[in-house]
Amino acid sequence: MFPPLEPALLDEARDRLRSYGYAVIPDAFDPAEITAEVVWAITTGCKAGFHLETAGLTVSASYVPMTTAETSASLSLLLSGAPIARKLLGRAVVPFRAKGTVYSHQTSWHRDTELDVSAVSILAYLDPLNANTGALRVLPESHLTPRVPASKERSCGEVLSTRPGDLIILDERTLHSSAGGKIRRQWRADYVAVPDTPEEETVLKAYAAGIFSPGWDGGYDVTRFPSFGCGLLNALGAKETVVLRQSGALTAAEAEENYIRAVRGESSATSN
Repeated sequence: MFPPLEPALLDEARDRLRSYGYAVIPDAFDPAEITAEVVWAITTGCKAGFHLETAGLTVSASYVPMTTAETSASLSLLLSGAPIARKLLGRAVVPFRAKGTVYSHQTSWHRDTELDVSAVSILAYLDPLNANTGALRVLPESHLTPRVPASKERSCGEVLSTRPGDLIILDERTLHSSAGGKIRRQWRADYVAVPDTPEEETVLKAYAAGIFSPGWDGGYDVTRFPSFGCGLLNALGAKETVVLRQSGALTAAEAEENYIRAVRGESSATSN
């Protein structure tokens, strides 16, 4: 789990996140356990990985959701990251997903969502990265602007050089990319603010629908590594579970996984 972070450090990260759309917390935790678990999960659970080219976005990667009892290190980080996300957003949050990813090529400029949703990601790269080896690049203040600049080059933006144990905090509306390098291992968790109004509930439903959709195959073992494993669901409080259910995330994730099993000719899911 994440060790307690100094309040002043969190305040600084919160202010930077609000102003620029990202923050870096150096040397925040010991990465050894999660690194080993990500390697195990990718090796065990990845069938093919994926290559995505759509709407100007290019990504090549292998990933596995890590929310089951088998991925206890990831589950612990996901749950202990919730108070950090709550402090950063200034609101109650619900953990939305955690996953281990191995990127194999550079990634074009994109946002993780175009919706006006209060959501933050906590990223931990598990290899030392700099401008030449595929470090994350961000466009400061882009979370405040509504459109992706079509002319942006990969060489633009600020390079976030990191070492294992550093955390990157990213507003999901912030433009980001990577350039250079090849293999990059990452653990990531996403948190979304609990909606306070009917309008926010509608946006959250659209957010969930954008993440999970029948027809998408991420190339991993969806039965052993479901998006919402029992490890996570059993650990969440009643309110967080209700938010996930009302957002449509649980139903959408299940539909996506059932579609993949049907296409692959696999049997129904077992408890995970």
